[in-house]
Order: sequence, then C-alpha cells, then structure tokens
Amino acid sequence: MCWKGALPAWERRRPELAHRYAAPRTPFEKTMARIWCEVLGLERVGVNDNFFDLGGHSLLATTIASRIRDSFHVDLPLRALFESPTVAELTVLVEANKLAPASVAQRITPLPRETLRRTRTMLSLS
Repeated sequence: MCWKGALPAWERRRPELAHRYAAPRTPFEKTMARIWCEVLGLERVGVNDNFFDLGGHSLLATTIASRIRDSFHVDLPLRALFESPTVAELTVLVEANKLAPASVAQRITPLPRETLRRTRTMLSLS
C-alpha cells in the first residue's frame, strides 16, 4: 500500500537543463512540443530539450510515437525518438517522412492465398 501524501508533489515545470529554453517556431514544432508536454506532464518543452533529460523513458516513447502517428499521419519507428531525442530533430524526421513518397514496402500488396493456389506458383524457400 502506498500513502500518496508521502510522495513529493509533481512538478509540471521544465527541469533546469544545461541550455536555455528555445520556443517552437514552426507549426510542426508547436504540435510536437504540445504532444511532449501532454505526455511528459510539463507546462512547456523547448525545441532543443532532450526527451530523456525531461524524464522520458521507453514506455513514454511509445506514447509519443502513437501521438505522432495520430497527429501527423506518419509512422516513425520507435528508435527514431532514441536517435533524435529533441523536438527539433524529431520534427525534421516527421517533415521528411510526410514529404517523401511511400516506400516500396508500403506499396506492395500481398496476393491472396487463393490466387497463389490457382496459379500453382512455386515459392523458393532458400
């Protein structure tokens, strides 16, 4: 059992970091910063703030990835947040993926099994 009164009060302020706060500049950065604020429970997040320095961890990273998918309609791999852990860096990836044409893997549509059986196509197992 946990007595909640013994726990320290939750701080919604941005922790003191080595660099100064830099406000989001573009609509993409503003949306990304809003997502981070909601997920991390902070009042504000700067574009150069590191997700992990703000208290982020792998479980929250999955929530961020899901919110990015919902907001920007871009499906970034989870490792993108680990490799680009600031709002500015992650926004560049989102913008690049939004503007890039669909990859070959996204355009391939699988054949129904019935079609494969009808044509008696031999598939290589090597």
